Amino acid sequence: MGSAAFRTGAFFLRRAALCSKAIYRTTKGSPRHGERGQVLPLIAFALLPLIGLAALAVDVGVWRYQQQLAQTAADSGALAAAVELKNSGSLAQIYAAANVDITANGFAGNSVNGSLNTANKVTVTVNNPPTSGPATSNSSAVEVLVKKALPVYFSWLAATVSARAVGVANIGNC
Repeated sequence: MGSAAFRTGAFFLRRAALCSKAIYRTTKGSPRHGERGQVLPLIAFALLPLIGLAALAVDVGVWRYQQQLAQTAADSGALAAAVELKNSGSLAQIYAAANVDITANGFAGNSVNGSLNTANKVTVTVNNPPTSGPATSNSSAVEVLVKKALPVYFSWLAATVSARAVGVANIGNC
């Protein structure tokens, strides 16, 4: 009985050895044996456009955020300029009021009317009356244009954001 158990154990060991050799031979002799390891280059080529699109998404997100900030600064400057126009009417005071509010919103220019601040690449223009839009003939309207060149983080595209706002001073009695 001991020899039968030994034979049975030997049988299973021998069969396991034959099965592993058969699997090895099938794997080694198969037509796909030389194609092992091709997933890594495919993943690398697929990741390149994905990383590029992610970088572009970051840049576009920054540009949209900066455009919102520029619009806020232009709105604030137009409102301040319209209030100053109603109070005093002096062109120099209108420019100063617009510049104070635009600077408070982070878009400082050296002076207001069309000058470029080279430190942060901001151009601020104040027009009374506006040069475009439906209020061009309205002398109680003030137009503020804010333009800023943006830095490029990941993409090769140059970006500039601009914002336009018009404030109208109601000079009559309300």
